Amino acid sequence: MKYLVTILISMLMMSVSAQNERLNRIEPPNWWTGMKDNSLQLLVHGENIGQTMPEFKNGEIKIVDVHRLKNNNYLFIDLEIGSNVKPGTYNLQFIENGKITAEYDYNLSEKSDKKRGFSAADLIYLVMPDRFANGNPKNDSHPDMIEKADRTNPNGRHGGDLQGIINHLDYLKDLGMTALWLNPFFENNMDDYSYHGYAITDFYNTDARFGDNDLYKKLVDESHNKGMKVIMDVVVNHCGINHWWMKDLPSEDWINSHKKFQTNYRGSVIADPHASKYDRNKFSSGWFVETMPDLNQNNKFLAKYLIQNMIWWIEFSGIDGLRMDTQPYAEKDFVARYAQRIREEYPDFTILGETWLQKVALTAYFQENSPVSQGYNSHIPTNTDFPLYYAIKDGLNQEDGWTSGLAQIYYVLARDFLYNDPFQNVIFIDNHDLDRFYSSVDEDMRKYKMGLGILLTMRGIPMLYYGDEIAMTGLEHTGHGNIRKDFPGGWKEDERNAFTEKGRTERENEAFDFIRKLANWRQSSEAISKGGLTHFVPDNNTYVYFRHTDNEAVMVILNNNPEKDRTIDGERFEEILSQYGTGKDILTGNTVTDKNTFNIKAKSIRIIEFKK
Repeated sequence: MKYLVTILISMLMMSVSAQNERLNRIEPPNWWTGMKDNSLQLLVHGENIGQTMPEFKNGEIKIVDVHRLKNNNYLFIDLEIGSNVKPGTYNLQFIENGKITAEYDYNLSEKSDKKRGFSAADLIYLVMPDRFANGNPKNDSHPDMIEKADRTNPNGRHGGDLQGIINHLDYLKDLGMTALWLNPFFENNMDDYSYHGYAITDFYNTDARFGDNDLYKKLVDESHNKGMKVIMDVVVNHCGINHWWMKDLPSEDWINSHKKFQTNYRGSVIADPHASKYDRNKFSSGWFVETMPDLNQNNKFLAKYLIQNMIWWIEFSGIDGLRMDTQPYAEKDFVARYAQRIREEYPDFTILGETWLQKVALTAYFQENSPVSQGYNSHIPTNTDFPLYYAIKDGLNQEDGWTSGLAQIYYVLARDFLYNDPFQNVIFIDNHDLDRFYSSVDEDMRKYKMGLGILLTMRGIPMLYYGDEIAMTGLEHTGHGNIRKDFPGGWKEDERNAFTEKGRTERENEAFDFIRKLANWRQSSEAISKGGLTHFVPDNNTYVYFRHTDNEAVMVILNNNPEKDRTIDGERFEEILSQYGTGKDILTGNTVTDKNTFNIKAKSIRIIEFKK
């Protein structure tokens, strides 16, 4: 009898196992109650799953509709999770010919009421996880992942991971960072170049070589415990060629351009009133590169999938904002729906759109409520300010003229009227795709400090690329690996540890101390985080601007002459200075009582804080 029972139990377990083997994926894998939008669409993938009829065993979750495609291996199930549905586990069954052929326990949790978002009060630190620190050498390579770790290959995986970032949160806190932006950590099971994260092969899972989803959540939680926010890097325009669905597409129109023609990278065509249909189509529908298929957000099922995926990550991880990679490349109406839906659910959540465009008007087009968007509203409040980046980099390297040198910065800011809110722009002096700033200014520490000083006092939300604090070098044209080098000391076998003062060179400590002082000071400055901007036309190699509130002002003086000190007449700035008392030079700590003249050394910056 005992033997018979054992056989029956074994047969039952084998039957259940066989049922579940029919299900390859259900996404989202779980959800939450209390959402403002109570609808949910499940993507179900499994062998001939389209032949089944899904139903919830207890019936509390309502199945509104079931969509079957030509590909019989997919179902899209529309659900309604009403206010009466409680958190818990609900058994989803798939019936065929009156029999349960597969089942899945679908978990619902209670939605969080956490507030989210980032602002000009923050200083973002951009981290490339593979190149920052290796906290767990055991996951450098993984048996299920194609590419293995190889630190000798500048374009290969080096072993940095989420644990490495967690291990250095105190370092970032001390440096003055208040928000972290990680390049994508999602699974990138690609043959090569998988380290950068932008060829996603699974939108719901962390790459095993970085850690797992729970470890990412731990990173978010521990960052919050230290007063830092976390921004997720999101890709909706494309996926990796090795994404699981590429072997079995839900429908032919799931991706664009099966002929694999490449985009023209001309984001200007979206706003250009004279652009040809050919150019616009090639830009929007062409593949980013041959290993990154272009996703068709005009497919309603894919659009829903991408929106729900982001909401899932927000709820699961507790992040504060997202950075949308290549915003102009995705279908612009989808981008608007995507942003609108997320902000309806999370009003305080910040969405940053990457808009790599050279001109202010073209960039402004992609910001929400833009006065130049010709009726289009992206619903994305924050964009990357590439025009200001180019102006800072070029301006510090040029001789001053009517439109050159510091005048470049002036003229970019003079076009701020084209934005809905330029103070929402994310500003930067380099990133993971650009020349390292220290290299772009010819490894001149004077220019470097001027650029960093502008970054940390200018209107907008500043972003610092990992390694900028120690003036890391690298030029993009020599290969991306050279602008994404390993942070010294992030690996136990490194010869030195630049996370410590003793492990840094004299030059690196000079850079580190400069940034640390300004980064920590700006956290207490309302003029920087909330103040307006008034600038004065560049004159005689100098440029002066103020950040100001009713109670305080910050005066920034730049001298772009490489050889001559300057004395500036303070009378020109009386409209601002007359409202405030004595000042403090932030870099030297000296008190400033004389507001009639200001002395500034050649190729340098002064930052003076005045209060009433």
